[in-house]
Amino acid sequence: MNFYFVNQWLHVTGGDIPPSAFNGYNIFSLANISKVGTIGESAFKSLISVQEVYIYDVTTILDNAFYNCYNLVKVQLPETIRFIGNSAFQNCQLLNEIQTPNSFQHLGDYAFCNTSVTKFNYGSAIKYIGNMHSINANLEI
Repeated sequence: MNFYFVNQWLHVTGGDIPPSAFNGYNIFSLANISKVGTIGESAFKSLISVQEVYIYDVTTILDNAFYNCYNLVKVQLPETIRFIGNSAFQNCQLLNEIQTPNSFQHLGDYAFCNTSVTKFNYGSAIKYIGNMHSINANLEI
């Protein structure tokens, strides 16, 4: 994995993002993630500065990857995404929209719990939708 900062942007390319890789890096508000196979567990957990994340060529987002990113407003997922783990975006209270491709397969438990997401669309390839108890009452799946 390679990464660098330019102004308020974090750019990450190549390899996988290891668990807890950016914990404590509250110096960027925008992230561009490309050519990364997997975003590891808790990789961006509790980063209050991050507001927008653009993800390209990623297949897997593991558990708690963006957990407690309170100011996260926008996440752009790639056509390659197949798996979103447990609590991946839990407590991202300002996140209000998420779109997945038709080939999306797995949504973990509480993945969007305590967000502002009201609609989650998925295609015919879906194999698992996790426990959504305690999720926003307005979520339409």
